Amino acid sequence: MDLSQFTVDPENQTATLEIVHPGTGQVLRDEDGVAVTITLHGPDSKAVKSVERAWTNKRLAEGMRSKKATISIEQVEEQAMAVNVAATVDWSGVAFGDEELECTPENIRKVYTRLPWIREQVEEFFNERANFLGK
Repeated sequence: MDLSQFTVDPENQTATLEIVHPGTGQVLRDEDGVAVTITLHGPDSKAVKSVERAWTNKRLAEGMRSKKATISIEQVEEQAMAVNVAATVDWSGVAFGDEELECTPENIRKVYTRLPWIREQVEEFFNERANFLGK
């Protein structure tokens, strides 16, 4: 079997998630009927790997300075958010109140913090490697 069909391009590895209503499971759509989407880098992308490596290097450095290196749940959550932000490339149809939100790191954090059910969909989609292997 030719395994090269399963390789990933760390520069361009992206896939698009359609956001679904947390109660009904129906795809959310804007006023024009277009699906609300979030485009994500995959877990093997350079953008994601650089954030993960930075956090790991930080923890390793802290561990070398202290024999009792610990990590708090807040640090784990902060790292997960940093990965989510790094993974988010773009979105469509994302509005908060009457404001259409530009896909910026600040807005990504805002949406993922205030709407954890969207963050959960992003994380679930992101963690499914098949979503990023192409067709």
